[in-house]
Amino acid sequence: MERLLQLKKQQEARIQDIREKINAWKAGQREAVICFFTHSIHISHDTDQECMMIASFHIRNLSHQKMHDPYICLKMSEDAPFQFSGKYVHKEQAGKMKAAGAWVRMDEQQKKNEFWLKPLDHTGIEPGGSLTFANFQLKWKHETSYAASVHGYAYGKGWESGVPSLNQMSASGVKGEGE
Repeated sequence: MERLLQLKKQQEARIQDIREKINAWKAGQREAVICFFTHSIHISHDTDQECMMIASFHIRNLSHQKMHDPYICLKMSEDAPFQFSGKYVHKEQAGKMKAAGAWVRMDEQQKKNEFWLKPLDHTGIEPGGSLTFANFQLKWKHETSYAASVHGYAYGKGWESGVPSLNQMSASGVKGEGE
């Protein structure tokens, strides 16, 4: 009989533990925001032609509450040979331009490896919704050997410390001996 009581207590403890884990998981889901890159790449081994990566950075709000004031940081490695372009304007131009889907660059223009951007036409991401910085381009020439990467982070009210992207983009190439 004593053994049955002991087994019953163990079972109740396990059930309580499972309930606590389920509740913790549900609570975590309410604050879940993920971000990731999608991209395609064209690499040329001819030094006269450009290499190009066309990419989009996506933020998904998997929580049960609106994500307010979203913005992103796209950070390239220090020695990245990339020339960055996309649908964004500088702070001074933000009031004058109203292109659909455009973003505004919030940081210094002379920083070539870091881009802090916020959307011009979105103040939040609804629960279950998404926001995309679409079709930006990275171009470079294969003049020397290179290895470079781009990391992404999403920020917003309640996510001030940032959410790192689930993936990163990388490109590398080695210039051959007789080239």
